[in-house]
Amino acid sequence: MTAQPPITVRPRLLFVDDEARILVSLKSIFRTDYDVRTANSGAEAIEILRDWPADVLVSDQRMPEMTGVDVLRSAAAIRPDTTRILLTGYSDLEAIIGSVNDGEIFRFVSKPWRRNELRDTVAAAVRTTASALASNDPEPIAIQSPPDAQPAGETPANSDQPGVLILDADAAEREALRHVLSADRPTYVAGSFYDALEQIKTHRIGTVITESSIGGEPVTTLVNGLHQLRPGLVYIVLTGQPDAQHIIDLINYGQIYRVLRKPINVSVLRGAVNLAARRHQTLERRPDRARQLTEELAPLPPERQNRGLFAKIRQFLQA
Repeated sequence: MTAQPPITVRPRLLFVDDEARILVSLKSIFRTDYDVRTANSGAEAIEILRDWPADVLVSDQRMPEMTGVDVLRSAAAIRPDTTRILLTGYSDLEAIIGSVNDGEIFRFVSKPWRRNELRDTVAAAVRTTASALASNDPEPIAIQSPPDAQPAGETPANSDQPGVLILDADAAEREALRHVLSADRPTYVAGSFYDALEQIKTHRIGTVITESSIGGEPVTTLVNGLHQLRPGLVYIVLTGQPDAQHIIDLINYGQIYRVLRKPINVSVLRGAVNLAARRHQTLERRPDRARQLTEELAPLPPERQNRGLFAKIRQFLQA
């Protein structure tokens, strides 16, 4: 009797765009290697996801009735293991921030896309989904609005739990944040990149809360470099005058967890830190999962690297 070849299930991709020609183009690029479905509205995409567990969802942002961020948010509730990518041809700052906070986006891809780059991004997203499913995590972090922090003293700051590092060049601001958070968990502060490295090396830190720029220098290199050596760290970025491209870079090259606009709402901040702590616990429990996520980071372009800082991170934390 002739042995039958094993049945292989091709990765499942769902593309969402209200322009039919875009969907035709995307399907032609990926149908050879993937099981591809398309939807021309967010509502249609959600209906497909209810019955069909896509490995990767790629949604356009600018669509009538239901935006891409809305699609990602709904998809995350229905299929939390589906890796989500936002595709858009314009820099809508609110959409970019929403894609982080509400859709927990894996990657942001700008139109017009480059075919090879898009294929590489989708392949990385497929591997990320496979890693999440293989890890059997009981908690792919649920997408939800940050809950209020627990009352001060319920989880004392001297308990054996990972701490929070606040990186802010403004001494008054970082002390104000430390005052807010230190009742709930160990909280440390740093005013420069190198102070931050010292704190990370010295203390058990799970969450980094950082300004988007320190002394005029974007934190992209710092976050990207730390991922290589401390893959379990989770990042919350605070920003007063956000730059769209900078936030996109932090998504693609830093896998940031939340972006919070200034002035900071204390309840939202404490809730975001609670969720970040849960995510860190998940990554700490599954170091293989944390390493896989780090391996799928988009390569940081040389023109956006602070090579001196990158070298310092490696030298300091590997010492």
